[in-house]
Order: sequence, then structure tokens, then C-alpha cells
Amino acid sequence: MSGDAPLRVGQTLTGPIFPEPVRVETVRPAGPGAWEAGVVGLRSERFRRVALTAADLESLTAADDARAYDGDGRRLRLGLQAHVLGIAYEFDPYFGLSISRVDPLPHQLEAVYEHLLKLPRVRFLLADDAGAGKTIMAGLLVRELKLRGLIERTLVVCPANLAFQWQRELSEKFGETFLVFKGSDLRGQFGVNQWMEQPQVVTSLDLAKRDDVLPGLRQAHWDLVIVDEAHRMSARDKTHKSQRWRRISGGGSGRLRTGGATARREKLLLHASPGKRRACAPVRVGRRSASCETCIGRFMPTARWWSTPMPTQCRGG
Repeated sequence: MSGDAPLRVGQTLTGPIFPEPVRVETVRPAGPGAWEAGVVGLRSERFRRVALTAADLESLTAADDARAYDGDGRRLRLGLQAHVLGIAYEFDPYFGLSISRVDPLPHQLEAVYEHLLKLPRVRFLLADDAGAGKTIMAGLLVRELKLRGLIERTLVVCPANLAFQWQRELSEKFGETFLVFKGSDLRGQFGVNQWMEQPQVVTSLDLAKRDDVLPGLRQAHWDLVIVDEAHRMSARDKTHKSQRWRRISGGGSGRLRTGGATARREKLLLHASPGKRRACAPVRVGRRSASCETCIGRFMPTARWWSTPMPTQCRGG
């Protein structure tokens, strides 16, 4: 760089004098063959003033910060859209929906965004008619909680004939990869706890209750547990409790463990028979039992679905 060529505001300087490329913000003469420049580091964003002589200028490389408007507009648009998606969760309350391949109905949006996500912890029994989209509600809940950084490990417990349907819908509609665990998969792995290795798992009610499977399952902690067809875990009364009830829903020492010392503990039970006005068999969610009528509140004939937070006596471990 010639010594008689003054610096210009907006130039970018690189050379052995500076630890990083700097941008010239101010420049003024400081005597014969010397200039005082105010520069800002492009990486550190730190401002400083430096005195430069003609010899210093010779060792520097200057590049003009000229603005050009002949770039590819389509690439600019893609970059802007990528940036918007990266920060959309801070401004869009339906961010999980905007990046999912679903067209939900109003009652599904109301269930997820007006009820399930309003409380600090998700502990709900969601009742709706068969085919009313409970899987979509559960998928939206999983997506929103993950985007907000509230959950990492999710377990879906459902009847065996619905396991692959859950896997397919969560993948196609929400982009979530779940692994279906079968008995043969667990038997083929010796010395490895697959429940702890996989962060998102779908398994069956009957597999989870087995004596040879439960010890490994008990070692894993889950941030969110979703139980489909929750009425299959019913107990006729306090003295007649099914094995599914004892093992999966929390009875005894073999219960599923949710959360940890610093983790959240979320549970969502899905029930497909809301039209029955009589109380269902007790469903154990914590250390005490309560009927479905107590958990979900009074049935309203005009409502397509309803959900209420589980009462205190249902919220134990």
C-alpha cells in the first residue's frame, strides 16, 4: 500500500499489525507521513485507535467495502427465510405447527395451545372420540416441547397394533424419528440397555409390562411419556388391578420413571371413549388413584373434547 495514499472510511485492513481484519471508522492526519485511525475488529467488534506510519501502511492490505446489488435474489430470499425459521419460536406461538405437515382442526389447536401448553408441567388425560386426531395433538405437543428445549427423551406406550402407525405419523407429519421396540429387538442386544440408548421410543403396553423387559426400562428416565388407549390400564377397584396398571401406570416399584434431578416430568394419557357419562375404572397416575370422572371433569354433551389438569391426588411420582 502506497504511503502517500490516505486511508478511507469503510475500508477493511488486514496485515501483521492487527490480530484480525479491521474496518476503518475514522481517519485523520497525525503529522508528516502518519495517520491516526479508528478501527473496529470484524470478529471482536472492539474499537481502538492506532497510529499508522507510511511503513505500517506498506505492510497492510486494504479492501474497499463497496456495496453491490447484482447478487442472486433467490439465494437472498432463502437466507432470510432460514434466519426467520431460526428465531421464529421467539415470536410465533404456533411455531411447531408452522413447520409441521398437518392441517389441524380448531379443537386440536385449542387442546394443545390453550390447555396443554399453558401449565408449567403437562399432566393431562385427554379424552376424545376415536378418529378425532389425538395423535396429531400428541405430535404437536412433542414438537412444541422439543422446540422450546423442555424435553429430549420421549416414550410412547400404545397397543402393539398401533405402534407402527404412531411411528409413521410422527415421522411424516412432524419430522420426529421414533424407534419401535419389539421383543426380538431387545433379546438381540446383550449387555446394552436400548431404552437408555434411544431418545425417542414407541413400544407396546404388553411389552413394557414383561418381567424380562421392565428392569431395563426402569433404568431409563423420560422427559415425556404418552400413553395411548389409557383405559387399557384400568383397575376395577383398589384390590383388582391389572398387570398393565401395576407396571406401566405407576403401581409398585416397577413403575416407569419420568424425569430426573433436573428434568421435567410430563405425562399425557389419551382416552378414546369420552361419551360414557359413567365414571371409568380408576386410572393411577401418581401415588393415589382417582376415577376418570375426577381427572377430566364433568362431561359436556356439546363439547367435542375436553381436558383438565389432573387433580393433586393424581400427580404423584
